Amino acid sequence: MGLVDDQRAPGGELLHVALFYTHISEYVDGVLGVIDSRNGERPTLVAVSAPVIDLLREKLGDRATGIHFVNVREAGRNPTRVTPVLLRFADEHPDQHIVIVCEPIWPERTAAEYGAAVQSEALANLAFAGRTATIVCAYHVSTVHGAIVHDAAVDDAVRTHPVVVDSDGDRWESLRYADQVQLATDALHPLPKPPTAPETLTFEVADEGELREFVTTHATRAGLRGRRLDDLLYAVAEAANDIVARTSGPDRLRIWRSDERLVCELHSTGQLDPLAGRLPEDGDSRGLLLASEVADLVQIDAHPTGATVRIHVDIQRQ
Repeated sequence: MGLVDDQRAPGGELLHVALFYTHISEYVDGVLGVIDSRNGERPTLVAVSAPVIDLLREKLGDRATGIHFVNVREAGRNPTRVTPVLLRFADEHPDQHIVIVCEPIWPERTAAEYGAAVQSEALANLAFAGRTATIVCAYHVSTVHGAIVHDAAVDDAVRTHPVVVDSDGDRWESLRYADQVQLATDALHPLPKPPTAPETLTFEVADEGELREFVTTHATRAGLRGRRLDDLLYAVAEAANDIVARTSGPDRLRIWRSDERLVCELHSTGQLDPLAGRLPEDGDSRGLLLASEVADLVQIDAHPTGATVRIHVDIQRQ
């Protein structure tokens, strides 16, 4: 299985492809086809799982030289981090046609992570607009009698990618590719209600000391401490700097425990750009970008009714 020969993005354009596969061999062959198409001339980033990286290195041999490999299960654990990782690679190679292979969704993704991953896939079309890039995203699919089973992941992949290559290697344009800003908004909105009554702090002006005390008190009660507590405090402070500055108040901070995660939610009546927290050089939303670097999951709901940011930290990862 491989992509069709003509998979090169026209000058100044983005080619964003969903690559469907059923078996790991198809996955590896598909990625090899993408890599081989570059003829060793284009900067290439392969952000996939560690086992796939090992298989690719084995099959590529000396051809792996110059390819930048990233373990996406680590770098993209928080899906909101994926686009900044890819954009940083693109920024390192200005005015060049770059090639990226990425694995955005895997079976172990939680429901909350899945929604954020779909949102990131949609927003990648905006973030890379105007760049000369070929981005291929691999999706595992199930088949019955040779036909792809259209589960949620397949349906969302078709909606977020203008081009699809199926498990037989056939390439087709998606007729369901639509307004990516609206899709990114719908991917998270409305966010699910907390499973338990959250602790709530309402404030007119962001007081870092007040926010820190509130989060520390309730996070320690939930069992969070040490470096992970510091990460949460840092993420909340950075996110608050971004979203609270966009409103005259009142704003709200809520905190609750959901299974093995502690969740802090900041809500403001202000507005966020759809790409807030995803552009590496965006000074206006650098706080959200920094929050995503340390949190296990950051959900950014930039909706016309207001901005909501949920910061998740795993209690067990201490």
